Amino acid sequence: MPRIRTARTRVPDGFDVLEETLEELNQRMRDAETESHDGKRKNEALWPIFRITHERSRYIFDMWQDRKISREVYDFCLREKHADAALIAKWKKQGYERLCCLQCIQTRDHNFGTTCICRVPKESLPEDRTGWHVVAPADVAEDRPRRRRHDERGCYRRGAHSLNHSDKTLGPSSQVPVVSCNRAAGSMG
Repeated sequence: MPRIRTARTRVPDGFDVLEETLEELNQRMRDAETESHDGKRKNEALWPIFRITHERSRYIFDMWQDRKISREVYDFCLREKHADAALIAKWKKQGYERLCCLQCIQTRDHNFGTTCICRVPKESLPEDRTGWHVVAPADVAEDRPRRRRHDERGCYRRGAHSLNHSDKTLGPSSQVPVVSCNRAAGSMG
């Protein structure tokens, strides 16, 4: 959350360009924080917060890159925590341009020491309208693709079945029936 603005905090010229959008995102953040998390897993309750943090940081970063705001306004936003400075620092590095949150690259937070595949270049991802990804493990003798679903943050999560395997698309995903991540596509009825 951004710091509380006091009378001593001088707002730079040009901040009014961002102010309306940031206020809307702050209101959405407050709603996400107060939303009931009954029936959700521990990490699912945080997904809306990660998404809004990403949107707010990406908005400020894109405005600065497109030169719609000055460096002074950009630095003010980072200093007052309107944007996640660590996430933006990762976006500036090659291979991390599409990173959705810092949790995705922390292997200690994932099963089997894996990371999220939000770092996969967009052109390498299949044309997918349904939200399902086909995964074909390379070391499996039978050609039985498995599926995984992206979570509410927009990330595709790697599971144990795709650890250290190459991902291959097997055709338009809209033609393949929906299966759970633990069932093989070959066993569909």
